[in-house]
Amino acid sequence: MTLVTTPSIKERLSYNFVNLFKPSRKLFRPVDLPLKPNPAIDRLIKNEIISIKSLTTSPADGIFLLDRYAITFRLSDKFANHFVLLRGLLEFSRPKTIEITPNAIDKTFHVELSETQADHFVTHLDTILGWLIKEIKFKESLRALITFEKKVKREQAILYANMRLSA
Repeated sequence: MTLVTTPSIKERLSYNFVNLFKPSRKLFRPVDLPLKPNPAIDRLIKNEIISIKSLTTSPADGIFLLDRYAITFRLSDKFANHFVLLRGLLEFSRPKTIEITPNAIDKTFHVELSETQADHFVTHLDTILGWLIKEIKFKESLRALITFEKKVKREQAILYANMRLSA
């Protein structure tokens, strides 16, 4: 289920509405510079838990004053089995301003965000991935504990059975 929210005031202020009403065909762009690298996106690319399937960058244009990113990512091979867990963690803690769309068939996630949201999103995703690692470790520990308890119960049952036979 995808929930669509109204863009924040900060994001709406980044729209360049002047170009919508200009009769001229030439679009006004506040800065005609090449796209500068974004450190948050670079940090996301270097993350070992996820792998980037596609990254599309749209430079600021006639409508948007800020650069925009469309990112599709998936869990790396080591964590690929935990897609459902990551989807749940992302859905239950998603900020209102960011829309993350999971694709269960490809086991990917898609997000579109502006340049100003990139750092917030990457920081949020790092937090969620930290929770994912903790949850995986917790499940492994719990599984080991349950296995140990079953083993102890079997041994107890054998000892009690032997004790009843000897009495």
